[in-house]
Amino acid sequence: MTHYDLERVGDVLVPLDPHGTASSPKLPCQVDHPGGAYSRPSPTRGFPPGVRKIVDVSERTPVAGGEHCECVVIGAGILGLSAAWSLTRRGHEVVVLSAHEPGHALSGSKGSARIFRLSYPDPLYVAMALASQDRWQELERASDRELLHTTGQVSFGADLDALVAAMDAGGAPFEPLTAGETRARFPQMQITGPAVYEAASGVLRADACLDALLRTGGFSLRAPGGVRALEQMPQGGVRIAFHDGAAMSADVVLNCAGPGALSLVPELSAPVVAAASLQQVVYLSPLPAAAQQPPPIFIEWGEDMVYGLPVVGTTMMKLSHHTPGLAVDVSSIGLDDIERDDPALTDLLRAAAARLLPTFAAEPVATERCLYDNTVDTDFVIDRVGDIVIGCGTSGHGFKFGPLIGALLADLALGSTPSFDLARFSLGRSFLARGAGGSS
Repeated sequence: MTHYDLERVGDVLVPLDPHGTASSPKLPCQVDHPGGAYSRPSPTRGFPPGVRKIVDVSERTPVAGGEHCECVVIGAGILGLSAAWSLTRRGHEVVVLSAHEPGHALSGSKGSARIFRLSYPDPLYVAMALASQDRWQELERASDRELLHTTGQVSFGADLDALVAAMDAGGAPFEPLTAGETRARFPQMQITGPAVYEAASGVLRADACLDALLRTGGFSLRAPGGVRALEQMPQGGVRIAFHDGAAMSADVVLNCAGPGALSLVPELSAPVVAAASLQQVVYLSPLPAAAQQPPPIFIEWGEDMVYGLPVVGTTMMKLSHHTPGLAVDVSSIGLDDIERDDPALTDLLRAAAARLLPTFAAEPVATERCLYDNTVDTDFVIDRVGDIVIGCGTSGHGFKFGPLIGALLADLALGSTPSFDLARFSLGRSFLARGAGGSS
């Protein structure tokens, strides 16, 4: 499969012209996303002990010859920009450092479309999704633009009982459907068993979300040569060293550098963080005789966790998989890796399209690769060590929570009590072994 660029039309990116593809034998997957993590009880709520508030910290001594700032965010993906947005809304000075433009080719936040859903087989994530919905609406009001396009979502396959129980416990609206009801309502899909429909799900226009945070955030975005290391200073605060030998300092640093976040703090040991992985994405066009209305978002819960979502402003569907993905070394990955399709995963998606989407051509019209920033249990990392706050490990399902996680990271930076218990997201947490449970 040849990689095709996406063309910007207004605020969305749409695939270019279709071409053929070739297949090859399936390769073994090296990164699994166990679902057992979604069913663990949450510990007692509370703010991590021993964390100092910025307002209680005496004036810092700047690094010799370097600039000193109150808050510095490393990384301009959805977590970094959301954290910066939350801090500036609370009246704090923020500088965001990123070696690349937001939404660049190697970013896990790139592209035109991400799923927003309330459905999780875990009441904690249901509650977090409901809270995130309010924060997306806040960003829509601040930016005066639609970011979340409501489409509805159909979930089917394994784990439906856990899904229904968690949504019911969390107060999220849903509707159980028989296979016949699903076929009657959504003839564009071929579902052979019961399903769960949630009307509140939709497509987040990912590139527009990043742009809205940038335009309304009020923070400074800089693109230095790249951060080399973060060093906790004895007198408090953090020294930020750059690859070109320059340095600056900050009262607190929010490290949202994706899969490379922990490499900036070499003394941290975090076995919960797993290797990054490259996922495969394909774009499909409807058959010539098919109705022009695309189906809603769908997720097939199971071993591969295939999912699809309509591309806003087009008749196309974006199709991908959540669980399989070959491990990659983020220190050496380049554009050639991002532009090279995985034949086995493309075959998996082609077969899923033929099985689930009878009104769409199974042959992709465009392809894309997406980088997953993983943990071994698929729970995020939201923690503070000294004066360094860490947000990473989104494991392929973090974009929908972006503004909420940003606010939680800001809480840690400022010493405020977070609105959710964060013990489950700590670097030092105990976790389930890889492969436990089902799909995430």
